[in-house]
Amino acid sequence: MLFYSYYYIIFLIVSLFLFYSIKNIKYRNAVLTILSYIFYMSFRIEYGFLLFFSTIIDYISAKKIHNENNAAKRKKYLLTSITLNLGLLFTFKYFLFFVKDYFYGNLLFLSKIPDYWFILPIGISFYTFQTMGYTIDVYKKRILPEKSFIDFSLFVSFFPQLVAGPIERASRILPQLKEKNLFNIDNAVFGIKRILIGFFKKIVIANSMVFFVNAIFDNIYQFSGWRLIVATCFFSNQVYNDFSGYADIAVGSAKLFNIKVIENFRFPMFSRSITDFFSRWHISLTNWFKTYLFPVLSPRGSSKLRMLVSVSVILILSGIWHGAKLSYILWGILFSIFFILSAITTELKKRFIFFFRFGKKLKFIIDIITTNILLIFASGFFRANTPEEAIYLAINCWNEFFNGLYYLITNGLQSFFIKYIKIDNFTYENFQILIFLSIITPIFHLWLSKEIKLTWLNPKIKHFLENILYTILFFTIIIFSIFSPVDFIYFRF
Repeated sequence: MLFYSYYYIIFLIVSLFLFYSIKNIKYRNAVLTILSYIFYMSFRIEYGFLLFFSTIIDYISAKKIHNENNAAKRKKYLLTSITLNLGLLFTFKYFLFFVKDYFYGNLLFLSKIPDYWFILPIGISFYTFQTMGYTIDVYKKRILPEKSFIDFSLFVSFFPQLVAGPIERASRILPQLKEKNLFNIDNAVFGIKRILIGFFKKIVIANSMVFFVNAIFDNIYQFSGWRLIVATCFFSNQVYNDFSGYADIAVGSAKLFNIKVIENFRFPMFSRSITDFFSRWHISLTNWFKTYLFPVLSPRGSSKLRMLVSVSVILILSGIWHGAKLSYILWGILFSIFFILSAITTELKKRFIFFFRFGKKLKFIIDIITTNILLIFASGFFRANTPEEAIYLAINCWNEFFNGLYYLITNGLQSFFIKYIKIDNFTYENFQILIFLSIITPIFHLWLSKEIKLTWLNPKIKHFLENILYTILFFTIIIFSIFSPVDFIYFRF
């Protein structure tokens, strides 16, 4: 059930009707849990059994940990939970894929394994980290174990954030599940607006980028120069609007149930450094690593060198978290290099800025531009199908760079497109639309962040214009939705 399909809208409306029709909190949560499982099993029935098994593991483990006073036994229960969770994640996301790709034809017994074992369960990385975080919190005595199995099951399976996050913490969600949650019109309006924004990002912006990006990256050795650069830029825009669009739909859908989930994005294209980027992009994953892994790798009082190494390890693990592809690992390594270079050149950058007397505003702009160049470059590694393709991209994207730039300045955009960008079934009009969508993305950011305040406007006129804008978004979504649906990129993780 695609998140931006008519089926999801119908499912959401039915779920809301049932949710608010039931006054008893226990029964209401039970019904919402069943609905969440129906949603998840609509992708594949087998997924539900895996989700239930993961839920059982951490529900029992947390209770065992809490009831045990012996430190060694508490640790044993924790390690058992982590081993089982990571074992499931490794089996379904890494091991079987690796075996199928490299040994399937040579090992006869693998032919007897059911095909669905080789299907990556949607969202397994998200809910595995979420349930592990809960058990670790109980072990650290940050929270008490949840008594109600129904409430805990709903915490794990809550459908708006099940398949692509955000990765939530029990201390945030479980208390909300125990509230009466009467229908709130303000929350409903907020939720509908956020869902519309998410639909617009995904259907109008992200999906529009797919044809050109796939045409280039799926046949990457046939292209070089500006085609690679433009495809990488478009993919960077695509993956942001795809993932943050899902996050907007998740936040909006949850809000309709009066449940507040963490914001997973904070305008990452305005990042001023790599460190700043990871505080703005996939925030829940960054927080998870910061809370549960970083203190283990770099305890309080560790040296700066150990801290740098720890962050680098986490960045590489972040790449591995995305999937069993060497290009993801290269992506993580690339970011760790960016981070280390940024850390060791901090003083040099300060002297450079002081020497050239850069003002704060100019420095702000330079930081954003340089950071986005690095992010776009890294996104090419993320999209590449193999490490060899990533390296080919890094080397060959610079072919005729300055010639193309000079040609663009002297001959205009259309002539530049014909000579350096055009591919089969991709017209200049298509290119103009993608350029326009790329330009409105930061403007969209500014509007969402309320940086475009329009304080000089009468509040009633401002409210009227905002409603007009949402109406335009709605009809634009309807028009663009006639094209073939494309899955969310982060569903595969």
